Amino acid sequence: EKRHWESLKLVGMEKELGKISSVSFQTSKPYHFAVAGSTRIRVYHGNLLSQFRQITRFKDVIHVARFRGDGALIAASGDWPVVKVFEMGNKGLIREFRGHKGPVHTLDFLPSDTQIVSGSDDTTCRIWDIPSQEQVCKFTGHTDNVRSLTFTKLQPQLVVSGGYDHKAIGWDARTGKATWAIDHGHPIEDVLLMPSGSMMLTAGDRTIKIWDLTKAGSLLCTLSNHQKAVTCMCMTHDKRAPRLLAGSLDQSVKVYDLSRFAVTHTMRFSSPVMSIGISGDVEYPTLAVGMLDGHTAIRKRSPTSIEEKGGGLLTKLPPPRAGSKRYFKRGIGYKPRGRDVVIKGKKRKKLRPYDVFIRKFQYNNALDAAMKEAHPVIVVSVIDELMQRNGLKIALSGRTDADLLPVLAFVVKHIANPHYTRPLLQTANLILDLYGSVCRQSSMIDDLVMKLKVAIKNELTMLDHMQKIVANVRLLGANGLDSVPS
Repeated sequence: EKRHWESLKLVGMEKELGKISSVSFQTSKPYHFAVAGSTRIRVYHGNLLSQFRQITRFKDVIHVARFRGDGALIAASGDWPVVKVFEMGNKGLIREFRGHKGPVHTLDFLPSDTQIVSGSDDTTCRIWDIPSQEQVCKFTGHTDNVRSLTFTKLQPQLVVSGGYDHKAIGWDARTGKATWAIDHGHPIEDVLLMPSGSMMLTAGDRTIKIWDLTKAGSLLCTLSNHQKAVTCMCMTHDKRAPRLLAGSLDQSVKVYDLSRFAVTHTMRFSSPVMSIGISGDVEYPTLAVGMLDGHTAIRKRSPTSIEEKGGGLLTKLPPPRAGSKRYFKRGIGYKPRGRDVVIKGKKRKKLRPYDVFIRKFQYNNALDAAMKEAHPVIVVSVIDELMQRNGLKIALSGRTDADLLPVLAFVVKHIANPHYTRPLLQTANLILDLYGSVCRQSSMIDDLVMKLKVAIKNELTMLDHMQKIVANVRLLGANGLDSVPS
């Protein structure tokens, strides 16, 4: 058990401006997770563990954000009485549900994925229908703020809410009426139903209480292992050995074995724990812990740590099945020994900046990057490549006098070189076509255009002289042949 939890290595520590009030994992692969803190929601990739989405359309503090099962939608609310639903693809706001009279601290998608249940400081819980944008049901029975909600897929009609009035109430989602109520004895911070729906856990003050719902809500056990208030709970997804994770203001997350009602492991953190979540990947789980100081600790169990520690809850992992992911990754953590022959792979040649811009079809930037190289061969090669791609006109268009100056100076300097004359002549013609009507607006450009004119005139004069010399040489050669005696 200890080896299993120690194999979760810290891979990231993200910082937010305010406390991390909510962590929510997508229930399907690749197990993306959303972290709500301050006035924005950050969405992290389940495999890369890096942020790839951010929702910032909030003017006040966010209290909760929840993924829908398929990860297509995310619902959020906070210090305002409105439930907002966003589409993950384009981060667009698609629904707003209004009806609460106070801040919303808890919400979630019901198993149908078409309805949302929310709990507010106005002491009510409400069910909203996403397609019709209407309120379906309203639960009234709490006398203080509602802070947590839970349900199970096996009993989709049962919704349980927990509030600061010390009560956990079970509601029938079909009728909106309370079916039972349990008194925890302290303000309830979180409630959790076991997957079977037969047991319920409530967290409040420094205790976690376990209730048997099959026996009229009788108390099974009270866990009092924390030194300060318990703020959040979640269950692991391993059906062989499920574990309860509980976070507390004492800066710890404790792991409980509910079959023995005992603590099996404790993880320490740098700040009081406010929210917690774990991915559904049983083999390589990701644990995200949100803290009061705004940090989110992300821990991941990698294949390397499994091989080093010798497995997780099992004492020994079974051999990998052929064709599985673990089969192809076997030996990934192997370190070469003294007699091993190590073959070094060829390093991929890094592309120059102008090549990168050409591949991205950013021809303007490609020409500028080539100019910075200050090498005539490179610049002319890039110009020739742009001509082949019909992109030279695009690269020269839309330039200011400061951007045009180095290009025109290069043309003036190298146009007489016979190796560069053909591409540079076409470049000069394009510049005159594009900017001929505005040449008089910049004295520096005018000077270069005059220099270009002189350079071309000198080149034409030299060509004329060379043609005359060639003609005279041919004439002399012809006269010489005629004077030779037969």
